[in-house]
Amino acid sequence: MSKTVTVEEFGGVTITESVKSGKNLIAILLLCNTGFWIYVSIAFIINLKKINELLMVLIIWIIVGPFTFFVYRKFLKGTSELRKFIINEKFIQIIVPPRPIFHVNWIEIDKIELTSQPYMKYPDIHMANSTIPTRKYIYINELKFIGKNYNQTFQILGGRDFNIKLTEIFYLLEKYAIKLNKEFIKSDKK
Repeated sequence: MSKTVTVEEFGGVTITESVKSGKNLIAILLLCNTGFWIYVSIAFIINLKKINELLMVLIIWIIVGPFTFFVYRKFLKGTSELRKFIINEKFIQIIVPPRPIFHVNWIEIDKIELTSQPYMKYPDIHMANSTIPTRKYIYINELKFIGKNYNQTFQILGGRDFNIKLTEIFYLLEKYAIKLNKEFIKSDKK
């Protein structure tokens, strides 16, 4: 059974998604990178003739260690856990580990603003005498829930927080907003 499902229950919709495949890819890349630097370090130690080579090994691990830790903390923390989006006529709830649960009641808000903006653009591919534009982006999708005495924001990083079901989540937000006479505004920033 797939870990990415949409279930209609009790007058609402629950979307559960796993982003574990992205985690596995990054983990493999980190392991390959660490393996390469272990190999380089062993080669330096075997051929150790000068103190400079030992110093070089220390410098490599002073750089590789924090880099690996940073990538793990930034991109892998919480990716093995399921993400959930729950919407019904009473509330909206978004669960993206390791962040705290986001919860908003429909009665507190008058409108929802969805803004999508590129977070990172993949570079164009340059070949001999030509350039192939890739135009692929990772998007930050910012949801603003605005009411008379209420203003909350939740950011969804496309591909990291939700991936396959992201479009369906935005469709459901718009559908429920219209159904409950709330304003739904969607805009893109370039």
